Amino acid sequence: MATVASRFLEWFWLRAAERTARAESGTASARVLELIGRASLATEVAARTERPPEPFAQGGADAVAAELYREAIHWALAAHSELRATSADASEAGADVSASGGVASVSTLLERVDGVLLARAAGGNEELATLRADLSASYVEFAELEPSAQRKAAERLERAQQVLLEPLGTLQRRLERIWVRRLVHVLGVLALLGAVVFGVRQILHVQQRSHDLAVRASWTTSSRYPQGGCESPRQDCAGGENYFFHTQQESDPWVMFDLGKERHISAVEIDNRLDCCSERANPLVVDVSSDKKKWREVARHTGDFTTMRETFDTVRARYVKIHVPQPAAILHLSRVRIYP
Repeated sequence: MATVASRFLEWFWLRAAERTARAESGTASARVLELIGRASLATEVAARTERPPEPFAQGGADAVAAELYREAIHWALAAHSELRATSADASEAGADVSASGGVASVSTLLERVDGVLLARAAGGNEELATLRADLSASYVEFAELEPSAQRKAAERLERAQQVLLEPLGTLQRRLERIWVRRLVHVLGVLALLGAVVFGVRQILHVQQRSHDLAVRASWTTSSRYPQGGCESPRQDCAGGENYFFHTQQESDPWVMFDLGKERHISAVEIDNRLDCCSERANPLVVDVSSDKKKWREVARHTGDFTTMRETFDTVRARYVKIHVPQPAAILHLSRVRIYP
């Protein structure tokens, strides 16, 4: 049993998949993911600056884009450095974080990054010196370049950024897919539990309604409105879609059910008239009797309602009367259920 639970937890939370993804790319800490996010943001802003949907009023956008690409590369290099660090030298890596929250300098990070990856980012070993120069330049130097030189610098840095960010983006996408799958699993379980609870409630509701004593009980009313309604003992008929009975306006109108013999009763469920005038059934009182002479109030509902359910201590009775104890009232209901 414990093994089954362990396997389910492993599948549900995808811990093995996450461990594999992190192991293949190093230790992807929250810090690494934060650095990847910074690099991705700087890249997006740089791309929008380099290729704006509408031209800028001032020239020099390539120089600004180059500076943003350089920032993206700095964050990407920091992420690669963190990934290469082992748990044994984690404290050394942490020493590069300044008190102000910064990371190591670009020159320091360049020494830590895999040489093959760095050469590929530069466009070849012979271009490494150019990349290092671009990364050590300031935004002032970029701005002072000729427009054509600014364009070339932006293109070089964009290419380098893409190469450095690609493996980091792969890691982030893999982890994001794992997190999405976890979310789907959680929502699936919640939906399943909700469906089970709803199903159980529906089954219990159906079972309870199968015990409805009013189905086989005849009923009479204190008076009868000439339009609409059903004939006893029916509560569902053509012409009774909105109410199965309708009294005249009178003092204390009522509908009374005859269960045929004394029965145990512990609850009533009443649906109000469906199309209008639901406020007329207020207050609504439920009385019970064994001989139609001595009545006992078992439930009272005050206020407008669509469906009301009242439970009470179990009583034995043959007759159930539902009425509105008002001097000038009208009573009409669409459904009455009486439960043992």
